[in-house]
Amino acid sequence: MNVDLQAMLRDGRWVQPTSAAGVLGIGAAAFLLSYDALHSLAVASGVRPGLARIWPGVLDGFIVIATLTVVAAKRARQPTWYPWALVALFSAASVAFNILHALDRYLTAARWVAPLVFAMPPVALVLATHLLLQQGAWRRQHPQAPHELVDAVAADDRRLEVGGTAAPASGTSEDAATRERARQLYAAAEAAGRKLTGAQLGQAIGRSDRYGRLLLREFRATPDAGGNGEPPQ
Repeated sequence: MNVDLQAMLRDGRWVQPTSAAGVLGIGAAAFLLSYDALHSLAVASGVRPGLARIWPGVLDGFIVIATLTVVAAKRARQPTWYPWALVALFSAASVAFNILHALDRYLTAARWVAPLVFAMPPVALVLATHLLLQQGAWRRQHPQAPHELVDAVAADDRRLEVGGTAAPASGTSEDAATRERARQLYAAAEAAGRKLTGAQLGQAIGRSDRYGRLLLREFRATPDAGGNGEPPQ
């Protein structure tokens, strides 16, 4: 047996690719079966046969768009409840329409089904457009630079230190001195080949672990992070 294959079987790397292949297979089968039921439902509701072929894509296509919006919201650190709610709503609608297709006698008696079928495309268009506009708005929002995040955490630390009140005006210069002190400690650790953690850095400068981690992130993102000043004695 191939050495790479043995290693994959041993460490479990085969689980995710196999699961992904299974999901793709189930997804293809579910789409085909659901498409047939939704197409038949659209025809039975009065949609012209030529247009009924594209009606299932309204439901399934919108579910895909809403799911991608969830991903975009997470990347932009925005609330995900709204796109998740739309995913659940249209998924439930797809399941309900599939059930109605199977209940022929009930479908004939339920006169509200046809208006609902005709209402789905414009509703889906409005909601999909709104989701697209939200994605565009999130992309235009520029993330904070590392030093801005550090300043925000430093302000939180100062408020905690003084019991929730605003810090004095000298806090800006104190922050600059604290950052420079941290930079020197970081440079000294790098020169010595020692790995410095955010908790260690925060403790060394008398600040929180979170503040130390953000400083480390800033220094590592800056090529000349250790170029200023001499290591402290």
